[in-house]
Amino acid sequence: MVNNMSSRQACHAARYVVARVLRGLFWCLKYTVILPLATMALMALFVLWKDNTT
Repeated sequence: MVNNMSSRQACHAARYVVARVLRGLFWCLKYTVILPLATMALMALFVLWKDNTT
């Protein structure tokens, strides 16, 4: 019974670590790739809209 409980806790701890790592990776992806690309797209849209070059 004790061994089963410790293995269950170890499994829970491993799942927690994996979830935290994935959350960190998604956060990095969001703030290093997606948001700068969205900002550049909006800036290009506003520049082209203002100059009437399309």
